[in-house]
Amino acid sequence: MNKPNLVAWMPIFTIITGLILTACGTPSISIETSPPTTSTQSAPIEATPIAYSSPTPTPQASATPSPPSPTPTTEITIFNIYIGKDTLRQPELIETPLAEIVSINTLENFSGNFIDIFLEGKAVNGEPIRGSYEMLEQLTLLFEAAWQNGFISQTIYSSYRTLEDQQYLIASGESGSTQDTGLFLAPPGRSEHQLGTAIDLGWGTLLLDFFSIYNNPTAGEFYNWLQENAHNFGFVISYPPKMNADGTTSNIFEAWITEFKAEPWHLRYLGVEYATQIYNYQDDQNRNYLDPFSEIIPQQFYLP
Repeated sequence: MNKPNLVAWMPIFTIITGLILTACGTPSISIETSPPTTSTQSAPIEATPIAYSSPTPTPQASATPSPPSPTPTTEITIFNIYIGKDTLRQPELIETPLAEIVSINTLENFSGNFIDIFLEGKAVNGEPIRGSYEMLEQLTLLFEAAWQNGFISQTIYSSYRTLEDQQYLIASGESGSTQDTGLFLAPPGRSEHQLGTAIDLGWGTLLLDFFSIYNNPTAGEFYNWLQENAHNFGFVISYPPKMNADGTTSNIFEAWITEFKAEPWHLRYLGVEYATQIYNYQDDQNRNYLDPFSEIIPQQFYLP
């Protein structure tokens, strides 16, 4: 399988970075400290960073292979339900979460882990990190593993949102300089955040967007690590960057292939087995969904 590599996308993102730098000025840099050498907690699930080689752009196949079809008896749950702009696949809006929503500090494995020590169980804006119990458990393990691999500036930018939260974001236009309604911000009732199984990642006080990834080398390394390891904890990157073979079209500035523009910060929890199935699925060029030249996206696997 060709491994995704940020270096291969540099020509487009160099232009993007220049535009953002002109508009926004120099970003703030979070203070980093050394990861611990000892821990009193049980050993976290660890993942070793992988060396990357730039994929060679190849013409896309005329047709992208369809993922394996689920059996008619497959139950639709928060882990495989489709949430998005397609009204045929999601005829009714999600108004209430499909799982019990809890705060991360109620977890048995919360005390003493990275999110407890460094984030105090809160998102960047000071709100408690919330979601389904299982998702939050795996999120603590993912952050712990990242910590053990030397990353210490990862934060949570956003977690569970109610329908009212999403309506407020739409109405107020409070979507930040890197987001805009309809391209990043999902309509109320069509956001994966309302399931209680999606989170947005930050790097320090900044969103883990392309500005952070390309202007902070450690943030870029973290994103590379995340691509290779998120599925080991049950997460997928819902809207990965996509481009055509010659780089003339991408989903960086418009919703192309993915329903929203690329969101490197947005993770959805599906469970380890399901996320691994999606990660391992390849097109006829042996590319998985994270390869920018593959048209495979996670939403192809979601029911109905």
